[in-house]
Amino acid sequence: MIHLIGFDLDDTLFNASELATQARIGGLKKIQECGLNFSLQEGINGLFDIVKEFGSNYTHHYDTLLERMKKDPVKYEITIPDFKIPKYVAAGIMGYHEVKVKNIKPFEDVLGCLVTLKKIGYPMILISDGRPIKQYEKLHRLKIEQFFTDIFISEEIGLQKPNPEYFKYCLNEMDVLPSEFMYVGDRMDHDIKPAKDIGINTVLIHRKGKYDPIISGKSYPYQADYEISSLEDLLPIVKSIS
Repeated sequence: MIHLIGFDLDDTLFNASELATQARIGGLKKIQECGLNFSLQEGINGLFDIVKEFGSNYTHHYDTLLERMKKDPVKYEITIPDFKIPKYVAAGIMGYHEVKVKNIKPFEDVLGCLVTLKKIGYPMILISDGRPIKQYEKLHRLKIEQFFTDIFISEEIGLQKPNPEYFKYCLNEMDVLPSEFMYVGDRMDHDIKPAKDIGINTVLIHRKGKYDPIISGKSYPYQADYEISSLEDLLPIVKSIS
């Protein structure tokens, strides 16, 4: 019987990858609006190289890009190479947040699912990787925090996916057995495998993002217990186990 349902956040409950892409490009466009002329495509390429090199939680994406632009103005087609980096870092951050705030929203199937599960009486938790301030900001803007009885964020705990100990920690905190817990995520490697390794009922949701096996074509030597393309299909699965 299922006593508790857990969800991943990024790319499971909202389109985090697409939002980040559009927000980063929005930051570059704002830099241009504030007076720095450069090739937008070269800027996009350079920025995404930096994200790949340093990670999405790196706090100096625009600083690093602008430093590289200044060192190689020809590559980036910059007409005024002697520019003030802080001025345009501020513009980039402003543009990034303008796009993010305007466009962040849950997937269309999320609110109905969470409302229904809560109404029926299933407690829910969130298990997410990331920095607490960033993850809580997402929850505030998505307006879904109230549905979860507890929220677990990797940097607060000192564990992160795909470490199975992260899931064990959450189960211990909630005082439930793996067999009583169902976890929904979008990544086979970070969500499904570590949860499945300790006996959790796993649900892979296909969001058609970069980690979706249908899109990436990547095969795995393990499978989720259930696969869905919409959270509308989750409740029948929960009821079938309960």
